[in-house]
Amino acid sequence: MRRELPAIAGSGLRVLYSSISDFGSERAIVASGAVYFPEGKPPSDGWRVMLWAHGTKGVADRCAPSFAGLDAAESEFVGRWLARGYAVIAPDYEGLGTPGPHPYMGLGSAARSMLDAARAFASDPRLSRDLVVAGHSQGAHAAFGAGLLHPSYAPEVRVRAVLAAGLPGEAGLAHADPASDQSGSPWAAPLDPGTPRDSVRSLRTGAFDPWIAVYLNYVSSYALAFPGFQADQWLTTEGLKATDELSSSCASQTLAAFMASRRPVSDLMKRDLSVLERGAARYRRYPAPHFSMPVLVIIARHDALTAPELSFNMARAACRRGSAVTVRYVDRGSHADARAELGRAGLDFADAAMAGRPVQSDCPALAWPGRG
Repeated sequence: MRRELPAIAGSGLRVLYSSISDFGSERAIVASGAVYFPEGKPPSDGWRVMLWAHGTKGVADRCAPSFAGLDAAESEFVGRWLARGYAVIAPDYEGLGTPGPHPYMGLGSAARSMLDAARAFASDPRLSRDLVVAGHSQGAHAAFGAGLLHPSYAPEVRVRAVLAAGLPGEAGLAHADPASDQSGSPWAAPLDPGTPRDSVRSLRTGAFDPWIAVYLNYVSSYALAFPGFQADQWLTTEGLKATDELSSSCASQTLAAFMASRRPVSDLMKRDLSVLERGAARYRRYPAPHFSMPVLVIIARHDALTAPELSFNMARAACRRGSAVTVRYVDRGSHADARAELGRAGLDFADAAMAGRPVQSDCPALAWPGRG
């Protein structure tokens, strides 16, 4: 896989491994990913490991990073970690590069894909048993999920820190009342006490609504969550065409063109998909966010793709439950700048956590800058 390697990598492997889907009754699946090794010989106790959760690539198999390779910015980012002496394990997530739909933003599914990738290399003498989990955008969502699920699902995986940049939070997602949730899902708890049970708003059907792009990416999740789901019962011919275009493309230009068209929701949907989201949102929901390891949250204050305030709210919710959370702001930064900062402040944070040095928690005085 020489073409897909960062320039600084000594070697790399594509891998297939087993995992568990969040959809169905603990259904076994095959997942794919890649591992990148630094140049030279590993230390006697193995290279430290960064378990990398990538941002949104699309939902088509050909978008899987282990097959498509890394773009220039990703290659530079991964290269920073390799140069610091970390091997990088990079899962693709369920349904990317392997059979079945990709459950976009499915939290339990992505978290298991992450943790099971680490398990797949548990006996590799080149790698340390200690690792940090890091992610950007959709990957920050996955990294948060891996940190929260790890004590119950994979306690043998020694997660020393969780690093999240451009964390989407739970924008527009429902928060079920755990007393009435009969799903048995570990993701059933609401974000905070008193959160409304139903915070999924209906789409503005007679006008353009930017949430429509998110819902069209969720169509593959609805097919998994609701047996018998048929997209043509919910989407118009134009909606099916748009879904096909978005689901077969890995390029952001397709999404940008779709958003620029500003088509009314009624042109794309026969029925409001938010009705389905009220049921499917439990697959994207966080459990009560308490972490047993230190957490770094990087927030770009001018991030136009994930709301910075939602990242802050998740950090604050974790603080309230006794987690040690450090927050770093990129004052003039965009969504991409948050990932770049993960390759700077994130590396130093990871080094400290891996060495067992205390890391600063901002929880005692956490406040949105300028708000007090």
